[in-house]
Amino acid sequence: LKRFDEAGAMLFGEHVRKLTDALSLLVATSVRHELSRLSQMAFLLNTSSVQEAVGLLLSQLASPTSTSASASASENTRLSHAEAAAVLARRVEFDAAELYELLPGDEHAGDEHERRDLRTPR
Repeated sequence: LKRFDEAGAMLFGEHVRKLTDALSLLVATSVRHELSRLSQMAFLLNTSSVQEAVGLLLSQLASPTSTSASASASENTRLSHAEAAAVLARRVEFDAAELYELLPGDEHAGDEHERRDLRTPR
């Protein structure tokens, strides 16, 4: 699996923005919603610390949604805690054990196999 350092995360974020902009020029509808999960991944990879990333995730969960339809659509495009932790574990500077310790909830508690895989570099 691909691992990122700070410069790689910045480059990945730039590529995601360029892809979004280029696709927006090619199609009549907005592609931002379609690429929102990828954008979230790039955003998380570009945080400066595990604590910053966890703070952003917690603030995202606390933000209210305006309607039930938008809440449903938002839930389908938001990264889960386990997905966010897996993305953040791709940063070589971040400690996977710290990620799982700081992310609240038990959504990822039973996924010991995935945790082991994230802790060992490939």
